[in-house]
Amino acid sequence: MHFYVDETGQTGRNLFDKTQPILSYGVLSSEADLDKVAEADLAALRKTLGVERLHAAELGVHRLSEVVDTLLVLQKNHRIRFDIWQVVKRDHAIISFFDRV
Repeated sequence: MHFYVDETGQTGRNLFDKTQPILSYGVLSSEADLDKVAEADLAALRKTLGVERLHAAELGVHRLSEVVDTLLVLQKNHRIRFDIWQVVKRDHAIISFFDRV
């Protein structure tokens, strides 16, 4: 299995930042090494979009919609899963404290 992970809500030492109370991880998973088996397709997508990397936050919904059909084919061909994992940082701090006591 191969996993590609990105996070949002990481506030470093400011764990209780009220503007970002949740830490989220987006995880793409596939049995195939996508860096190898999908590189040609991904390079074509980057060229089509005129970017060096494919990142949803940078592309936005409008630009992603230009290539969504190709992305769906890649997802189906390589059995790619996308999961989102979230933790409320305040809860995590309490759980971690009692886990160590």
